[in-house]
Amino acid sequence: LSSSSSLSYLGSSSNSTNSSNPGLSLPDPDTNHDGKLSEAERAEAATQKYLAEMALKNHPEELIPGSCVLEFCKHRKILAFGDSLTYGKCDQDVNGHPYTLRLNEKLRTLGRNITAVNEGLSGERSHEMVKRIPVVLHNVRPAYTIILGGTNDLAHSKITAIEILDQIIQLHRQALILVTGSHAAYGTVPVTIPKLESKTVNETARQEINAAIKLYSLKCLHSPVLDLGNQWKDLEKSKDMWSADHIHFSAKGYDAVGDMLFDLFQKWIVKRGEKPELRMKAENPSGKEFINTSRNVAVAIMNQLRNGIKFNATGC
Repeated sequence: LSSSSSLSYLGSSSNSTNSSNPGLSLPDPDTNHDGKLSEAERAEAATQKYLAEMALKNHPEELIPGSCVLEFCKHRKILAFGDSLTYGKCDQDVNGHPYTLRLNEKLRTLGRNITAVNEGLSGERSHEMVKRIPVVLHNVRPAYTIILGGTNDLAHSKITAIEILDQIIQLHRQALILVTGSHAAYGTVPVTIPKLESKTVNETARQEINAAIKLYSLKCLHSPVLDLGNQWKDLEKSKDMWSADHIHFSAKGYDAVGDMLFDLFQKWIVKRGEKPELRMKAENPSGKEFINTSRNVAVAIMNQLRNGIKFNATGC
């Protein structure tokens, strides 16, 4: 597909097509099927057109359904972004033992020149990550970004689950829209917050955030989740996976995380029509302004979890 190719709408008449590109189509903008286009329908059509044009421009090779995502990462990077759990803080090594050590070992066996880059920073809270990630994305230009944040917020601050989720959503959005051109991002991998053995941690908030991350991934990211929140919860049976503080993993634990991530990428198969939901404002799509703020998305997701009010992709 060339970037000069045009777009057509599925189910629309020839008058509503943008000329002829058999490789990529857009939904019929007349979602109410009443023969008229409302302002909301026009805005949604403009958003879909912009995203499809960006897909043609940024991904000329196109992700082929039925293929492993790693097949499209040759000579590209996977970014590991987060706090000390990404940095690899542990008892066994003062310099850290990040999960990217094992992940890179496994990636090298593929012979595709795919590298995992570690950008973990100990002690960092989610709002600090939001400020740091743009520069990291510019320097690394990853195809995929693994994001684990929120641990320090839960352990050392009084902010709410919605506020933490808001920041996590911002991280994923930035990872998807700030890497553009020939090095455009394909997706992100959310990681749930591991169990923390600390009296200061709000365990209810941790569980809520983890459930929200899974729902956000299902509805908006369309990517698999690494569910560390449900790993090694029985400390007595899994004590070799943890450092003495029971917050950070041991070297063995980090290696196990690297194995899990490699397995996740290996099993991540491209499905037809599945890509992250990026709903930008139609009047200024190039400005990367979302229709729904990250705060509103976080509130809507929590409303489903707490009150049963359904959250769907239009709210992404």
